[in-house]
Amino acid sequence: MDNFDKQNLKTLNTKFEKMLKEFAKENGVDVRLGNGKFTNFTFDVKIHMTINNPEAAVENDMNVTLRAYNLNLKSADGTRTLTDFKHSNHKYPFIYSFDNKSWKCSFEQARTYFGRTA
Repeated sequence: MDNFDKQNLKTLNTKFEKMLKEFAKENGVDVRLGNGKFTNFTFDVKIHMTINNPEAAVENDMNVTLRAYNLNLKSADGTRTLTDFKHSNHKYPFIYSFDNKSWKCSFEQARTYFGRTA
């Protein structure tokens, strides 16, 4: 192949999608190609990948976080429940429910509410 054009990219795209379907099946993810752009010598395309069971992934991530910070899922008095952990929120990464409302808290607050006692 000397250069990229619309016609040979359609052929390559079909082959690439077939390869991605096999990859997705082997790894338990959903994969789809996004928009792309090309010049005579380069071809850039976005690949969107999602976990087949996102609820299980979130639950597993929460369990890892609870173990890492030595926290319980419920507060000692049973009134608060941790529901989420957002890695990108540096100041208030923990989300918990209390009185049927969602609240956010810092690491220190999470240790106070949900910390394990020896």
